[in-house]
Amino acid sequence: MEFGHTISFFRDIEGTINDARKYFNNTREPVAFTVAGRTIYVLMSTNDIYAAQKAVEDLNHDVSTINFMSRFGVTKPGLQILFEDPPPSLLASPTLEPNPGRKNMVHLGAALFVIQLTPGKHLDTAQETCLDLLDQKMALHSLLSNPRFRTADNISRPISLVRWLSYTLIESTTTAFFGPALLRLEPDLAKYFLEFDSKMWKLLYSVPRPWSDDMLAARSKLHNALMAYLGLPADKRAGGAWFVSKFELEMRARDISTHDIAGCLAMVYWVANTNTWRLCFWILAYVLHDPRLQEVITQEIFPFTTGDQPAASLPATLSQCRQLSAVYHEALRVVNSPISLRHVTSSARTASGKLLQPGTQVMMAHTQLLRDGQVFGASPDTFDPSRFLNKEGLTKSRNFTPFGGGTRLCPGRFLAKAEIFAFIGLAIGRFEMSVHSSKGFPCPDWKSGAGMGILAPTEGDDVLLDIAPRREKAWSCEGPM
Repeated sequence: MEFGHTISFFRDIEGTINDARKYFNNTREPVAFTVAGRTIYVLMSTNDIYAAQKAVEDLNHDVSTINFMSRFGVTKPGLQILFEDPPPSLLASPTLEPNPGRKNMVHLGAALFVIQLTPGKHLDTAQETCLDLLDQKMALHSLLSNPRFRTADNISRPISLVRWLSYTLIESTTTAFFGPALLRLEPDLAKYFLEFDSKMWKLLYSVPRPWSDDMLAARSKLHNALMAYLGLPADKRAGGAWFVSKFELEMRARDISTHDIAGCLAMVYWVANTNTWRLCFWILAYVLHDPRLQEVITQEIFPFTTGDQPAASLPATLSQCRQLSAVYHEALRVVNSPISLRHVTSSARTASGKLLQPGTQVMMAHTQLLRDGQVFGASPDTFDPSRFLNKEGLTKSRNFTPFGGGTRLCPGRFLAKAEIFAFIGLAIGRFEMSVHSSKGFPCPDWKSGAGMGILAPTEGDDVLLDIAPRREKAWSCEGPM
């Protein structure tokens, strides 16, 4: 099947894939797109995607990684070192991480990142740092006195949900990874990151200058801040995550330049910060625009958010709340656009029998799985948390792949969920929130954000909130289910 629409593919990738699936009668067989002279096979079925995730010899991810890293400013000499086999002297070093599999630096760095973010002592330490700072930032005086949380005119009283969430969560995550030093060096780092992240599609699609100058300027600010951080003595960078110090140690042992280390850490910074605040935004947007749902969620979690329990205890407690968990999983499903790309290195066949030619690319369109009506029920494109309440085990379905899968399964899912549940618990426990004035429900940006994970709201869309200290109320623990 050939389906060549280069312009529509770049303008609206998810819409183009949907049109192709419908054109071929929803068979979910692989579709071949010809895009800018390249053939890209789009996989849309669970069997094809799961088989592709396992075919690591025939379907290679390194080419995409090289392209991505170069766009983050990593130089060609740096890339060469990053992908070469480690010399025997490094394998025998007592100060470096054991590497019996002789992984190159890119694969070793990915393994270290997984260790950092997998439940255990390293994640516990970073998560405690993150949630402690989140607790401080969620004090009422901090919220109402911070001009960054206001609307653009900085005068009107309503709080911008986009600004409140993004700055609070990004700065908390930044401190968990880099300690307080990075934000001391560049207090406006979250602002620069958000400017970069909003133009990230230009990096993804290699938009040339001058049309990408705004993205490149914001990327440079992020890169320069990390360069300055790496230039500090080690004792001035205390409080950072295990991964950051271990990753730098391994890179310097390979004589990789500070410039290239900063480029790699800029990628890590983007991965750690791009999705969490967006998902939390959509959860609260859905809850606050539905009075009944807001009442149900508040009634369910409020008994666990009173008293002096630390924020670090909230994620484990609130994860047991069925209504909140259903809203979390449904938001993950409907405002998500996760796409994985592989390069075909040798002839292979999909699970459905499609021949994949070397030199082509394979795209795993997880959104097609997440919006399959045969699995998730009627109106799969709409938000309906009851799906996860009424159908047992839906989160274990092979179609529920909001974090990707295989060797590329997102390792940050545990920390992201902890941050989101802590933020929601603190917000509902401490404040009474209502929509100040509604211009309608915000729209996900399916045009420029598709393929990169959780969608941001369309530029200019927000939720403006009136916030006040919560008054005491005797909530029943027997909330409607």
